Amino acid sequence: EDETDYTPTSTNTAGTMYLDQGNKIVGAVQGKDYILILTDTAAYIMQYVGPPFTFSIRQVGSDCGAIGQHSIVYANGVVFWMGATGGFFMFDGSVKTVPCLVEDFVFTTQGTNLGINYDTGSELVQGGHNALFNEVSWFYPQNSGTQIDRIVTYNYLEQVWTTGTLDRTSWANADIFDLPFATQLDLANPPDFPTINGVSNGRSVLYEQETGTNQVRTYTTGTVTTAISSSIQSGDFDIDVQGDGEYFMSVRRFIPDFKNLNGTANVTIYLSRFPNDTATGSPLGPFTVSTSTQQIWTRARSRLASFKIDADELNGTWRYGLFRFDSRPDGRR
Repeated sequence: EDETDYTPTSTNTAGTMYLDQGNKIVGAVQGKDYILILTDTAAYIMQYVGPPFTFSIRQVGSDCGAIGQHSIVYANGVVFWMGATGGFFMFDGSVKTVPCLVEDFVFTTQGTNLGINYDTGSELVQGGHNALFNEVSWFYPQNSGTQIDRIVTYNYLEQVWTTGTLDRTSWANADIFDLPFATQLDLANPPDFPTINGVSNGRSVLYEQETGTNQVRTYTTGTVTTAISSSIQSGDFDIDVQGDGEYFMSVRRFIPDFKNLNGTANVTIYLSRFPNDTATGSPLGPFTVSTSTQQIWTRARSRLASFKIDADELNGTWRYGLFRFDSRPDGRR
C-alpha cells in the first residue's frame, strides 16, 4: 500500500470521514491511544479499530472548540486547550470545563484591563507543558497588541491558576532534554547569526528555561545578563467587623516571613476606599525587606487593602511563607 495515495480503493485503507460540527478543523493532538481532533466548536476522538474500517471517529464534546492550533496541549495523560470563545477545557476520557478564577483577566473584552486579542491573536496562542512543575501554560497577545505578551498558567496537580507577562512563541517540554526550551520573537533587532539577507527586523531568541536566576542572552558580540523580575499580589481584603466593609482598617505593621530570600524584596500595600476606586500605594511604601528585617511599621489606613511582593535584582531569589500583619478597626467612612 502506498501511504501517499489518498484515493479509496478496494486494496488500500484510504477513506473519508465527516465531522458534523464546526466550520474548520483547528488542530489535533495524540493522546494515549487516540487522536483528539478539535474544530472551532466541537471535539472528536479518532481511534484505530482495524479492518475493514481502520479508524473510527466519534464526537465527545460540543461547544468546546479550540481557539488556535497551538493552544492544544497534552500533559500527564490529559489534553488541555483554550476555548475558542473563552474558558479552558480538558479531555481525560470525557470533555470537561476546567474551573478558572482568572477567566476575566484572560478573556474580558470590556473595561480597562482587556484580555486576549480575538481579532488577530487567536492563531498566535501558544500552549506548552512544563512537567518539572506540573504546569500547562498559554501565551497570548493582549487586546491592544499584535504579538504575544501575556501568560496564564494552570498547575493541574494543585489546581491553581497564575497570570503574568511573558512572551514565548513556542515551547518544548523537557522530554528529550533535561530542561524545557522556548523561543521569543524579538522585533526590535534583525538576526545576526546567521545573517539573513533581506531581513531588516525580527529574530527568534532560543531560551533554555528553568535554569539559573537571571536571563542570559548570548550574542556574537558577547553575553548580556539581566535580572528576571518577579511579583505576586493578593486580592483586596477588608476588616469584617459589624458588617463587611463597614469600617476602615488601620494596618500598623507587618512581619515578613520569607522562607528564602537572596537579596532584597519590595512590599507594597495598595489602598482603596471603595471597590471601584483605583488602588494607590500606602504613603510610606514601598518597603524594602532583607533577611535582617524583623518587622516594618506601615501606618496604612483604608477600607480595602492588598499586598504585593516584588523583586528585580541580579541573582535574586525568594520564597514567601505566611503573611502576618497587624490590623484593627479605625472608624467608619
